[in-house]
Amino acid sequence: MILYLDATAFATLFVLEEESSLVHAQVDAVDVVATSRVSFTELCDALATRRHEGRLTDRELAQIRRHLDDAWPTFALVEVDERAAGTLALSHRLGGFAGLHVAAALELARHADGVPVLFCTFDARQRLAAETEGLLVMPGAS
Repeated sequence: MILYLDATAFATLFVLEEESSLVHAQVDAVDVVATSRVSFTELCDALATRRHEGRLTDRELAQIRRHLDDAWPTFALVEVDERAAGTLALSHRLGGFAGLHVAAALELARHADGVPVLFCTFDARQRLAAETEGLLVMPGAS
């Protein structure tokens, strides 16, 4: 099985959240963990926000960034057709990156040679769009 993590799920691998144990357990249970290239930047943006708000120290931020840099090569990175992502964003009223993640997971599923792709998000609208588009969505997410 392939697990696709959108940015909300991807972040739980590096920052302790309520959903972190759920995502870690699923990561341990699959053969491949995939995400879009934009997840790196989305996570760095979230980390910068947390640092600015005082929820992360400089030391914690540096430690998470080292962990992210070390782990990044282990993920299968999915390229995205921006027009397909735009179409999804329009038809499901998704933010641009949310549409991008659904498009990436759909692209991955199309080329997975019959291997199931499980989509993980903690964004309710994105979850609904993924389900509507026929993706298998991780139970307990969102």
